[in-house]
Amino acid sequence: MRLLIISLSVIVVVIFAQRTNADSIELTQNCKCGGIWAANGKPPYVGPDFAPSEIPAPNGRVSLKAYSGSLSLVGRKHSINLRKILVNPPLMEVLWSPDSRNFVVNVSDGGLVGSWDTYFYSVDQDEYPAFRDIESLIRPIANKLPQCDMAEQANIGTVAWLNEGKELLLVAEVPPHSSCRNMGDLLGFRISVESWRITERISEDRLRKKWGKVLGCRFAHNCGNEPDHKLKRSKQWGR
Repeated sequence: MRLLIISLSVIVVVIFAQRTNADSIELTQNCKCGGIWAANGKPPYVGPDFAPSEIPAPNGRVSLKAYSGSLSLVGRKHSINLRKILVNPPLMEVLWSPDSRNFVVNVSDGGLVGSWDTYFYSVDQDEYPAFRDIESLIRPIANKLPQCDMAEQANIGTVAWLNEGKELLLVAEVPPHSSCRNMGDLLGFRISVESWRITERISEDRLRKKWGKVLGCRFAHNCGNEPDHKLKRSKQWGR
């Protein structure tokens, strides 16, 4: 009986992974947009089999290199494993800052029931990555956004670098779960990298009007997400 339970569990995991991969491929292929959260987001795992790839910084001196089960910052002298980041090949993207001094990684811990997080790293003069907790700046505000039957944490992702890399545009999203009355609602934040403070809160309407072109496939209207875009987005992403 125990062996049967283990076998069934393995089957469920395989089906879940296949469904997640298929949803990710279908969304990016069917939509006239790029990236998941960010239109300019680059996937570290590419193709139908999600093969590991390498994403160089704009200056070409360092790069983010994917491996089977890990992501590393590779410089001229060393390779540093980014241990804080959970690797989920179908649902990951990278955004380098224009000056190559910083990068962010958006990742979900699962397509069906998973949450989204964003990770910020600075690259020092010796080409070592230094993690900074950018979510902590907006999490207290973002988590007040969901109106759900049970307590839910907002999904958070980075959408774009602004002002030549001096600022970041982040988005908090109400999880597209049927238990949330405002499922899929968005709230944007501009964050100064230098002062490490929120410089502006942005309503969903203004976010779409002013920065619609930098929003990824998850939010793009040309993916058939209007007028019932929140319901359709929930279905597309397996929520």
